[in-house]
Amino acid sequence: MGAGSALLVFFSAFLLAAELLVKARGLAGVAGLLLMGWYVNGHWGTTPGWWLAVLLVGMGLVILDGKLLQDGTLASIGAILVLVGLVIPTGNWLTGTLVAFAWMMGLALSPLSLKVLPKRDWLEKIVLKFAMSKETGYSSLKRSYQELVGLEGTALTDMRPAGTIRIGDGRYSAVTNGHWVDKGARVRVLSVDGVKILVETVEEPSDQITEEKG
Repeated sequence: MGAGSALLVFFSAFLLAAELLVKARGLAGVAGLLLMGWYVNGHWGTTPGWWLAVLLVGMGLVILDGKLLQDGTLASIGAILVLVGLVIPTGNWLTGTLVAFAWMMGLALSPLSLKVLPKRDWLEKIVLKFAMSKETGYSSLKRSYQELVGLEGTALTDMRPAGTIRIGDGRYSAVTNGHWVDKGARVRVLSVDGVKILVETVEEPSDQITEEKG
């Protein structure tokens, strides 16, 4: 009885959660509800029926969150209420523990459904928003550093071969092609790879040749 109840709860939790994550055309949700109904039918009459109300309210909150709010708050509360509603009618601590574990494992493993079915639009929006923010930040940083190519600055430290340079009002970490540069020397940015700045020394203008001694 305990193992059978746990299996019903596990697959019900997996399918119901998958319905919120992937485009299953309602099939996962229907299957999950049927399994949940099977579980309820098997325990009906064993304890006072208020546990069923807790179970239904919890499922209602999960569905409400998945269809309308989609922020996870109500779904989390609903999942806890469903867990309480599932454990109460088991009648003993062993079966209750198995059912609780099965419910949590079903929820935890439900993201596996994303490997075989397309994710729902709200998940696509979250992933796209995150990717765009990350890409925008990376592009901005890369563009800012790329603008340094060709500019000249001053070595703020000895470069052996890495050190710090100043270009305008900015301080940057930079490296040379292997040669050493003394502090205070003029340098020019040769290239930028990500945030790696490669510089070379700039030859100081030579003094004008003095007139030959007459």
